[in-house]
Amino acid sequence: MTSDEIRSTFLAFFEERGHVRMPSSSLLPLNDPTVLLTPAGVHQMQPFFLGQAKPPAPRLTSCQKCFRTTDIESVGDERHLTFFEMLGNFSVGDYFKEGAIRFAWDLLLRLGFDADRLHVTVHPADDDAPGIWQAVGIPAERIHASPDNWWNISGSAGPCGPDTEIYLDRGAELGCGRADCAPGCECERYLEFWNLVFTEFVQNERNEIQGKLHSPNIDTGGGLERWALLLQGKHTVYETDLFEPLMGAIQQVVGASYGQDAQRDYGMRVLADHARAMTFLTADGLEPANEGRGYILRRVIRRAVRYGRLLGREQPFLTRLAEAACDRMSSVYPELAQRREHLLGLIATEEERFGQTLAQGFSLLNQLSSALAPGAALAGTDAFKLHDTYGFPLEVTREILAERGLALDEAGFQHELEAQRQRSRAVGKGGRTFSAAPDLYRFIRDTHGPTSFLGYETMAAPATVVAILVDGALRNKLLAGEAGEIVLDRTPFYATGGGQVGDTGQLIAPRTTVEIETTSKPLTDLYVHSGRVASGQLGVGDSVTAQVNEALRWDTARNHTGTHVLHAALRQVLGDHATQAGSVVDPERLRFDFHSPAPLSEAQVRQVEDIANEEIRRNDPVLTRVMTLDEAMADGAIGLFEEKYGDTVRVVSLPGFSKELCGGTHCQASGQIGELLIVGQESVGAGVRRIEALTGRQAARYVRERLDTLRALAQVLPGAEADLPRQVQHLLDELSRKDKQIDKLKREGAGAELEALVGRIRGHAGEPQVVAEQLPAESRQDVLLAVDRVRTLRFSGVVTLGAVVDEKPAFFTYVTPDLVQRGITAGPVVKAASLAAGGSGGGGRPELAQGGGRDPSKLSAGLEAAAAAAREALHAH
Repeated sequence: MTSDEIRSTFLAFFEERGHVRMPSSSLLPLNDPTVLLTPAGVHQMQPFFLGQAKPPAPRLTSCQKCFRTTDIESVGDERHLTFFEMLGNFSVGDYFKEGAIRFAWDLLLRLGFDADRLHVTVHPADDDAPGIWQAVGIPAERIHASPDNWWNISGSAGPCGPDTEIYLDRGAELGCGRADCAPGCECERYLEFWNLVFTEFVQNERNEIQGKLHSPNIDTGGGLERWALLLQGKHTVYETDLFEPLMGAIQQVVGASYGQDAQRDYGMRVLADHARAMTFLTADGLEPANEGRGYILRRVIRRAVRYGRLLGREQPFLTRLAEAACDRMSSVYPELAQRREHLLGLIATEEERFGQTLAQGFSLLNQLSSALAPGAALAGTDAFKLHDTYGFPLEVTREILAERGLALDEAGFQHELEAQRQRSRAVGKGGRTFSAAPDLYRFIRDTHGPTSFLGYETMAAPATVVAILVDGALRNKLLAGEAGEIVLDRTPFYATGGGQVGDTGQLIAPRTTVEIETTSKPLTDLYVHSGRVASGQLGVGDSVTAQVNEALRWDTARNHTGTHVLHAALRQVLGDHATQAGSVVDPERLRFDFHSPAPLSEAQVRQVEDIANEEIRRNDPVLTRVMTLDEAMADGAIGLFEEKYGDTVRVVSLPGFSKELCGGTHCQASGQIGELLIVGQESVGAGVRRIEALTGRQAARYVRERLDTLRALAQVLPGAEADLPRQVQHLLDELSRKDKQIDKLKREGAGAELEALVGRIRGHAGEPQVVAEQLPAESRQDVLLAVDRVRTLRFSGVVTLGAVVDEKPAFFTYVTPDLVQRGITAGPVVKAASLAAGGSGGGGRPELAQGGGRDPSKLSAGLEAAAAAAREALHAH
């Protein structure tokens, strides 16, 4: 079976048995600070298991896009992946263990798994699962007890319970040969491919069982890639049809075949995984950054570039792999096609920047190594800087040092690497990095009590400083100019959460002012104010006045109440399926994500705006009530799908119009929003749309700026303002016509110059020629086509053609076959051109190589350097 058939068969099987198919959520969890990226199919189901949201049906099934950061270092072996698809079926208080196991068994037989090779593991305390497995057909000797069969989310509150894992015996020839070899062994014989989780309990953040769920649930998860491996009889996931087009593109890029060399195969597998990962992450809206989720993407792209270099690929190549990933997966995940140009451009830009960083790294390594005595070791901190900042794999640094008779402090490198891993684990909650470990925040909370939040009632309040942290350690005071984290016993500052940004403002005491830049919560009941002392000093025990920036708070409140109004208006226009999938609310604008299979038409956008603004003009009061979750749901309140709620919830309502669970700050009446303007919409994933809107002062500013622009255009173009669209279209049509004329003249000019060059080459006889000339070109492809024209000629020589493309020099060098046989190759010639034009080199095949520079004014210098290098090569050979 193809992987597409496996996926569709799985989902159809459960749909036939009353399950509702859920679309895949984005890889970027919306309003969930507990994870950086979506790690499993159950992630989108947890609110249903906890009773925080009503599921569309008690039986659900999905194929969820997943990304696990913990597997990055393992990628390259036969089955680990960062990005993967997880097949799953879920029961919310419906069937339990027997139903889940019988469904699994029936599906496995339908798919063609060999029943005699299936093994399962169960938790030792699970008295039910072994008997059910035997009843369906698994003999007792293939049912194995293991204490590892317990599922939870380590360090996070949520559902948990025993599980049963399904393994396939792949044959003794893949085993370790030990008599006790069984599922769970480290060898390759038994491969686990489906996990059935029986969620019965709830745990806290310390992994302590807090009690039973309202009703037991089923959560299953199986990686599609592993299913394809087993059903297609492949040795690795990278040999399945899921990866076939991508592996083909990789082999073309690196100029080598897969399966010929173990080390090279490893690198190709890394490229295959990382190409899919970067493609899906960017399609879901992630951009490279130096921290949080963006750092994961940057790390994946840089790892791919480094492995490409190790495989001999010097020129940019990642967009070719991303294109292959899009081509293979767009039919299942249309967001890849919708955002294709954007994601290709983003990946190309990041790869280009990293290429420049690598060149800087080589320079730094040269400096560091030249300062060492013979036989000395490069410090681990320096090696790690090369690895982390400049992208140097440790093995490359080691090899270069060995060539120079130097050693490497690998223990120091590993120490720095582990420290970075610890920092990565501390990235948390919502992408913000807290300076201290969670245990220290718990100690502060347990010692001084939880923070009392006063922000619903006031924006200024007296408070006492109970703790100060700097770089993860407790301090007694902060001096003028110092920054740190400040914990108060009570605060009016709202902490980042529920899509709303944290408050800014000041802490004021006699002769002391602290500017608060943001407010956040490392624990659900502990508020941390991050700021800097502007004057005076601040100490533990000081009394201060905590003053929120009121103007920004009100701007944020307008946008937050605006999201509720927008949500209700969308549901009126599109239907009840247009539920919220997330939001970002700050003083500048609101961003609202919602479930919808198609974009809004212009007419629907206007209809949504009209409904929203009519509610604003009614100036209905914004009412808030605190009640139990069950009471709120019974009262018709809408809960955010991915949000986590406590035992009691806050319900914000506009009578007769909107009623939602929400912990944010709001206007007192809808009229205070002023106006709501939709200024953009886009897709952010399969079945999820995003709207950006403005309210209040920002909406007024937006309208004023557009009116100013319209009036300015009216001053330039004759006629009435209402006639401007027709006049602008006329100008655009005229420009298009003239552009076509210019392009035609350019092509004719370029063709004439190329034919003149061809004539000179044809007219030259005798010794090999050295040609280095500039051609007019719009793209690198134009230059390459010119080189192809030269290659049709019968002559002997070295030809380098150059052009300025996208404001950068581009070079191509061709060496005729007779000179290649003499040992003259194109690479050194084009590299000389690139270096002279400010680039880092070039490469390609012996007969044809390409390179580029950074300074367009040095194109001529590059061509002169190429000519000199060609003459030197001819003289030497």
